[in-house]
Amino acid sequence: MKDASEGEGRTVLFVSHNMDSIESICPNAVLMSKGSIISEGSSKDVINEYLHQEQKESKKFQGKRTWPEHELPGNELIKLREVSTRNSMGNSITQLNITEEMSINFDYEVFSDDMPIGFSMVLTNNQNVILCSMDEHVDFEWHEQPNHKKGRFLNSCKIKPNTLNSGIHNISIWCYSPPLNPNAAPHVLQHNVLSFEIIDNQIAGSVRGSFPYDWHPLPATRPKLFWNKQQL
Repeated sequence: MKDASEGEGRTVLFVSHNMDSIESICPNAVLMSKGSIISEGSSKDVINEYLHQEQKESKKFQGKRTWPEHELPGNELIKLREVSTRNSMGNSITQLNITEEMSINFDYEVFSDDMPIGFSMVLTNNQNVILCSMDEHVDFEWHEQPNHKKGRFLNSCKIKPNTLNSGIHNISIWCYSPPLNPNAAPHVLQHNVLSFEIIDNQIAGSVRGSFPYDWHPLPATRPKLFWNKQQL
C-alpha cells in the first residue's frame, strides 16, 4: 500500500483502528466519529487525540462493562459480552492496592467450533506505556492451533501483587484466529474498554516498602524482584 502511494503516485485512503499501521503507512490522518470529523493533521497528532478520547470513554466503565445485545463487539464467529476487573475474592473492583492480586475477565460467546481463537490483552497506563499479555494460544505452534469449542466462556488473566505501578490503567482487547494475520483480520479489536486504578499506600510488603519518594520518570511496571546479598 505504501509502495502504491509513493512509487506510483496514487492517493490511498486507508481506514483502520490499527494505530501502528496508520502511523507507518500514513503521514496524515483524519479522526471521525458518527460521520463527523473530530481531528485531522499529522498521523502522530491524530493518533494521540484518538487514544485520549478512548481513555476518557473507558473511565465511564470502571469495574465492569457489559454491552447490550444489539451492540456486542465481534462478528459471526465470536461476540464479546463483558469485561470486568475483580479482586482475589471475585468482587468487581475499580481500585485496588498495589499489594493485591487482581484478574481481568473476558466473557464471550463462540458460535462455531471450526476455527482457532486467540486473545491478547493490552494495558496502557496514564503515560500511554503499553503492556501486553496473550492467552494460552501462544503455547501452540502458530500454524497448528486447535479449534476453539462452541459455547460461552470466561477467559481470565491474573495479575500478581506488586506488578503494576500506581495510577490509572486502561484495558484493550484483541481477538483473532491464527494463522491469519491479527492486524488484517481481527474478530474483536476494542481499545480502552475499561479502566482501573492501582493505589500505593506505602504499606509493608509492597515493592516500595518504606521508600518515601516518587520515581522520575514513572516506570510502567514496578515488580517485586528477588535480591540476594552475599559478603565476599
